Amino acid sequence: MNVLMISVRADYGGGPEHVFRLMQQIGNDVCLFVACPREYPYWERYCALVGVNNMIEIPHRKFSIASLWGLIRFVVSKEIDLVHSHGKGAGLYSRLISILMSKPCVHTFHGIHVGKYNSITRLIYLAYERLFSYMTNRLIAVSEGEAEIIRDYGICSNKKLKVIPNGVNIPDGVKLPDKKEKRVFHIISVSRFDYQKNSQLAILIMKKLFEYYPMLSVQLDFIGTGEGEKELHRKISEEMPKLPIYFQGAVINPEEYYSRADCYLSTSRWEGMPLAVLEAMAWGLPVIATNVVGNKDIVRHGYNGFLFEVDQPEVAVQQIFTLMSDRALYRQFSEQARNLTTEQFSAAKMAERTYNVYCDVLRYNKVRSS
Repeated sequence: MNVLMISVRADYGGGPEHVFRLMQQIGNDVCLFVACPREYPYWERYCALVGVNNMIEIPHRKFSIASLWGLIRFVVSKEIDLVHSHGKGAGLYSRLISILMSKPCVHTFHGIHVGKYNSITRLIYLAYERLFSYMTNRLIAVSEGEAEIIRDYGICSNKKLKVIPNGVNIPDGVKLPDKKEKRVFHIISVSRFDYQKNSQLAILIMKKLFEYYPMLSVQLDFIGTGEGEKELHRKISEEMPKLPIYFQGAVINPEEYYSRADCYLSTSRWEGMPLAVLEAMAWGLPVIATNVVGNKDIVRHGYNGFLFEVDQPEVAVQQIFTLMSDRALYRQFSEQARNLTTEQFSAAKMAERTYNVYCDVLRYNKVRSS
């Protein structure tokens, strides 16, 4: 089958990385084509998988009639059998292609992002999703928590909705972290510096940690980039210049940082299902995360990490201290984080489930048209 992946992002982020891992694992029965912006690093990474002749450029997070027309011609020339869009912007292209060309369409949400919308914008967005769900053969939620939100908002029928959890590549030969071997307790946070990821909360947690326990040897490494990064630098330099917080920039392969870290911190206001948290767990890192959809789908409080409310940073402080002071609990969380990811959240399983959706959609479409 010929499948066109559509994403309006190819910069650093969980969505483009999800598409990349799906493409890596999907199998030889699928011939892949990609529509995305010509951005670093994923344009090049997608090209390496499918070849430049199977790529077509579309704008970054912007709808264009000219791009839609280009996609239609691309679908015809490449004899595309099915279109799979990732995220809200890409979904507009895929559903219009489906309407205009009678092509089967699969759409993955990657989060129902209404947290920053006012009431009018929220109504418009939900109306958009409900309308276009009628033009979509199958809709995929990346976590059960995301699926519950989709059901609660009445976005689509339960018959069309499929839950396929995000998956990560499971590293081999991982030596589970043992904090007692290290003098400094390394906390890692992979973030896009914006309202959703809420990185200022991580800084507040570090500030309170040193207020409560000034003698601790702890450091926080941020990996990522984003529009709010300069403001975070300013806040730290003006208010907390001595805090051991380090910005490592955007990193394509953060394995080096996971391998030397002791725990992972997520401060997001909302998630679909965070790939970075899953990656950390695959490396055996206990996780301390906000109690929001996505995080709570993979972090089981008291089993492989801790959850805390967004407005309770002092709780996160105590959880960090507990991990540092209780070696047996730390080791238990570490082992269970790794085991849970291996058993339930591998990229191979994600790809297999997605492939089965493609087969079901194409089979149904063939029967209906015959």
